[in-house]
Amino acid sequence: MEGSRLELDELISQREHAYQPFREAFEGARSRAQSAWQRTCVEPFGKRASEVDARRALSDLAIGPYVRRLADQPGYLSAVERFRGETPSVSLPRSRQDEALGHATRDFWNSIIVAAFGQFGETLDVFGPPYAGEGEERQGGPHHLQQASADRQQGRLEFAHTIGEEGGSSFVSAALWSHFMRRSPGFPPGQGNAGIAQVRPFLPFSNRWETVSVIATARNKAGWGVFVTSEDLNGGDEQVEQNHQYWFFTDSTAWFDHHANPGAPTPFEDQALSFQNQAPWFLIRPGRLYSMAVWCFGECDANGKALDGESFAAAAVRGKMQFCVVAQSKN
Repeated sequence: MEGSRLELDELISQREHAYQPFREAFEGARSRAQSAWQRTCVEPFGKRASEVDARRALSDLAIGPYVRRLADQPGYLSAVERFRGETPSVSLPRSRQDEALGHATRDFWNSIIVAAFGQFGETLDVFGPPYAGEGEERQGGPHHLQQASADRQQGRLEFAHTIGEEGGSSFVSAALWSHFMRRSPGFPPGQGNAGIAQVRPFLPFSNRWETVSVIATARNKAGWGVFVTSEDLNGGDEQVEQNHQYWFFTDSTAWFDHHANPGAPTPFEDQALSFQNQAPWFLIRPGRLYSMAVWCFGECDANGKALDGESFAAAAVRGKMQFCVVAQSKN
């Protein structure tokens, strides 16, 4: 394990040396890339939150009068009270997750790094903490709990949010940023032939979630993504090269449902952006600066506590990106 760690550090050092002349250009590129990433977070959530509000208003028109009429009946509130519980609250013990990350590193090292060197004709850039940048985004609220953070020094990504009695919608996300250029054999960075590239993070994570309904509906989901932008060497011609996202859980409840992650209250553990969820290849060209974000995100909506129905949602994610490989075709 120690030998693998030293090998990884050497690969990271080689990549940092190769890109040293472009450090200032990367800094400028990242600010523009982060603005594009924030739009990716904000605009879709705003649209979905509007749809949720419209559905809730339509539902209130359709069944609200009947539910309020039921609420006037003797015994209705006492019957519903049997299904009511506390607002769900989920947490991830840091000590348990750190232990899990250590085991995952030993178990998956050969299958990710060694296999990449031994079986594929690729040029590899290896990134590790400290990463180039970090970012967080929160939308909706205020809520019972709504947090998101990224730590580029440690490679940590995490969020936690809970929709309690207040109801509404919430979106949270956290990202770690890195930069790269075309690496064509026999040419300096940023020169040579066009090729294809793929982002491969090693990112074990833990997750807890819970969704509860008493008549009213609730929705709860979370995912991971890779976001890549590029621009020319003068900071112009900005393009989004990849916006790969997937939900690793999606849940909804209604009536008297109460759902939670597998094995709850024990956290569910997995590898982000691997195997069938791996980001696809994309075209990489010489003469351009590339900025990439590996990010987690969560979204939920619930009715809160109301006479015509209650629902709540909560989720928490914590991961650590031990390293990230950008593979490029050798041509």
